[in-house]
Amino acid sequence: MIGVLTFAETGVSDTFMSDLALYLSRQGIGLAGAVQINDTDADGAPQMALRLLPDGPVLSISQRLGRAASGCRLDPDAFTGAVARIEENLTARPQLLLLNKFGKEEAAGSGFRTAIATAIAQSIPVILTVPAHSTEAFHAFAGEFSENLPADLDTISTWVKTQIEHG
Repeated sequence: MIGVLTFAETGVSDTFMSDLALYLSRQGIGLAGAVQINDTDADGAPQMALRLLPDGPVLSISQRLGRAASGCRLDPDAFTGAVARIEENLTARPQLLLLNKFGKEEAAGSGFRTAIATAIAQSIPVILTVPAHSTEAFHAFAGEFSENLPADLDTISTWVKTQIEHG
């Protein structure tokens, strides 16, 4: 099952997912996946990184386009490398796959899609966020295997424990 979180405000999801990873980890839930960290480089240009779960490392997934650039900053090779490491971590059979989002890459047929499908096939629950622009593609991908969750740490923790028990 895939637990889905949605947020109206940009950037709120990254902070919440980092907090959620820490909260679940402290409860002894075995995690795999990634949370996104947004920052700026020395020139003030936005930068994205993924902190791989459970224990790192932090991998930059941004192209350095400069401060005034308006194009996509995602470095496809770096992102593909991060995704491969997450897929490798699934072989350890974690209790939960936590991913920062089902975004443009996943909507286009790549990104975390294989990791999500692998987790579902192994009865590992998944939690992720789905931005508004990816909602239709996500529903086409996940179908009946998704459930909307509120952005509440205790409620999500209960959902995760229930999924693990019934997995």
